[in-house]
Amino acid sequence: MERTPVTVEDIERRHFIAYTEGLSAWHKHVTTLASGGLTLLISLQSNYIPKTPDSVLLIKICWVSLALCICAGLLVYFGQAQSRLDAANSLREIRGTQGEDVAVKLLKETNGVHFIERYIFRVARNMLPLSFLVSLVSLVWFAVINVGQ
Repeated sequence: MERTPVTVEDIERRHFIAYTEGLSAWHKHVTTLASGGLTLLISLQSNYIPKTPDSVLLIKICWVSLALCICAGLLVYFGQAQSRLDAANSLREIRGTQGEDVAVKLLKETNGVHFIERYIFRVARNMLPLSFLVSLVSLVWFAVINVGQ
């Protein structure tokens, strides 16, 4: 039985794949939590908002932030797929105009990540956790202010 040698590039690639899979799962969980949270908060608002609440603006900020989080999550999902399509189209164009050797060299130099993610998807990826945190902080702040009413 002959063993295939494992290179540093193989190990690096495995770490990168594990990271992207974990990050994708995290994005999915945050988006799911935001969707469920917004649904519950809106449908059950009569149970947790007192008759004369203080700082109603905080709960509104929470709802808007959760909605932004959901939108950002959907853009992140779409961006993952669209970025791969952009990469494939870029490779096809490079192969067609500059040749196969240039495309192979580019892939080796960039470790397969030769494309630039679109700006909207980068913004969405950063907005996702930020908007979720804003909603969480504003919800807790609202609850603390209105506790016991």
